[in-house]
Amino acid sequence: MSGMVYYSIGKGELNFGRRNGKPLPEVILGAIGIKSNHAKIVLNNKGLFKLIVVDGEAAVSTLVNGE
Repeated sequence: MSGMVYYSIGKGELNFGRRNGKPLPEVILGAIGIKSNHAKIVLNNKGLFKLIVVDGEAAVSTLVNGE
């Protein structure tokens, strides 16, 4: 496997977090350091997206592709 997972962002927002997140995230992650409501990707009307780290503690240590 490539280690990549693809999701379609159809409603404009895709939430990431644990199974106990409220609201229940569309993408369930279970690694150490993942918060209940960790982050979300928001798609704007121009087709661009923005990653928003929802949890303040997670904002300090969240990486995308190692950065």
